[in-house]
Amino acid sequence: AEDPDRDQLSLIDLWISMARHKKLFLIVSAAMYAVLLTHALFFYKERYSVVSTLQIGTIESDSTPVPIESPGSLLSKVNNAIIPSYTMKWLEDNSYSKKLKVSAENPKNTNVILFINKATEEDIDLISDYQSGLVETVRSDHQQIIDSIKSKVLTRLNLAQLELNRLRNPLTLESKLNSSRIKVDEEAFKLKKLDDEEFLRIQKAEFQNELLLEKNKIKRLDEEAALLHSQLDRLSDRKEILRKKIDEITAQIDKAVAARTEAAAKASESSAISLMLIDNEIMQSQLLLLKIEERYFVELNEKKEELQNKIESNQLQKDELNKRIEVIKERRKSFLHEQNLLKDKQQLKLEEANMKFEQIKVDHRHHLAKREEEIREIKAILESFRETRTISSGIPSLGPTGKTAIDMIVIYFLLSLLSGIVAILIVLFREKVDERLAEIKPR
Repeated sequence: AEDPDRDQLSLIDLWISMARHKKLFLIVSAAMYAVLLTHALFFYKERYSVVSTLQIGTIESDSTPVPIESPGSLLSKVNNAIIPSYTMKWLEDNSYSKKLKVSAENPKNTNVILFINKATEEDIDLISDYQSGLVETVRSDHQQIIDSIKSKVLTRLNLAQLELNRLRNPLTLESKLNSSRIKVDEEAFKLKKLDDEEFLRIQKAEFQNELLLEKNKIKRLDEEAALLHSQLDRLSDRKEILRKKIDEITAQIDKAVAARTEAAAKASESSAISLMLIDNEIMQSQLLLLKIEERYFVELNEKKEELQNKIESNQLQKDELNKRIEVIKERRKSFLHEQNLLKDKQQLKLEEANMKFEQIKVDHRHHLAKREEEIREIKAILESFRETRTISSGIPSLGPTGKTAIDMIVIYFLLSLLSGIVAILIVLFREKVDERLAEIKPR
């Protein structure tokens, strides 16, 4: 059976093998170290960090400085657009064949952008020039944003200044006050008119004249009514006279009828003539009675009815006139009450107009103060404006960064030792392979 551990190499075996092949180890290590040492002494160049610092401009907002562009946004634009395009142009303009590896960083919670590059001592000036141009390119690009923001702020300032000048112009306030002053004068004139005693006297006189006119009409109607009642009384007297006349004629007729009856009883030739005379007298009396009765029962009744109608019409007219008098009195009372209300109302209108007049002055002062405050705020913003600026441009580090020549000599020494060990391992591997091949050869 084969030993499973025979292909394994222990540290002891390695040390024994190295001792056995120390000549090979020394030759390989020395050769490798010589090559690497030559590189470290004559070809390796120490590298320096070249750093440029750009501070992003700020503008004040609510008493807090705010970057005009966020660091993240600017960093992304720099890494993806500005650095590639500027580097390509700079390499062409300077015929620089070496590789440039510039990086842009933003330290946490700052408005600073760092541009970092590595350069050998002889390339420091050239790389510093590259860094300066790159920072200036970024700053110039940022200046467009700054100019745009400043332009808007300056436009606001100019507009506010124009408005302030307009408000400070005395004609501005005067033009506002003119219309209000006219309104005050109008209301004052109306109030003065309402307080005019002559106007009130004329109005009261007009009401008094209306009342006198209506009272005179009533007086004439009273006189007319008295006349009508007088005519009615005379009509009653005439009726009474006619009544008596009718009674007298009726008595005469009755007497004539009785005489005719008596004469008819003593019929004779001479009584016939008497009868004729009596009959004629009766007929005449009856005709007269008929006329008197017609006057009594028809004409006088019609006249009485006419007078009564006139009296009723007269009373209706008087009632109507009395109502009109009451209406006029009510109108006069209402007018005086309304006049007082109008005066109170007009007084309020005048006070309101005066308040508006004074309010225009207050508003004007308020707008003036507000505009002045706005201008102060805008100027404060401009004064607090901090443009994007270059803090440092292409500043090399004081000493080399990374590995120095001594570091490389030590590292190369270790590598040369490692190469000697690798060479021994290769030899040992080769011996093992040869042993295995010898074992598997057919006997």
